[in-house]
Amino acid sequence: MSNALLLDTHVFLWFVGDDDALSEKVRHYIRDFDGLVYVSSISLWEIQVKHEIGKLELNTSFEEITDVVAQSGFEHLSFSASHVVGLSSLPQLHKDPFDRALVSQALYEECVLFTADKKILQYECEIIDVRSF
Repeated sequence: MSNALLLDTHVFLWFVGDDDALSEKVRHYIRDFDGLVYVSSISLWEIQVKHEIGKLELNTSFEEITDVVAQSGFEHLSFSASHVVGLSSLPQLHKDPFDRALVSQALYEECVLFTADKKILQYECEIIDVRSF
């Protein structure tokens, strides 16, 4: 297994929100992981967009969400030109641009992508389904 994890947006929100959708086993694995745990700038963008259009309610300000990444011990992963290039080789298994960007980052950075999104599970990269972990 890789020495880095990339949290899908919902996994990050479940983790910091102490949501029951994320099992204690997964929560402990993420917390005790002996390597880097990334939250992508793509996830922060997705949170901002979904909050702005009313699809996501936040219990805190958006500005505080960015601070939560560091407070949780996670690292920011910026979206680079190399990640954009990687998108061109991804099969169209998922139409959501945020999720496709996260898959591209996971592939390029050789991270394990933690998700509960069944469409993402179709990609051929190292992915952990948090619902069956």
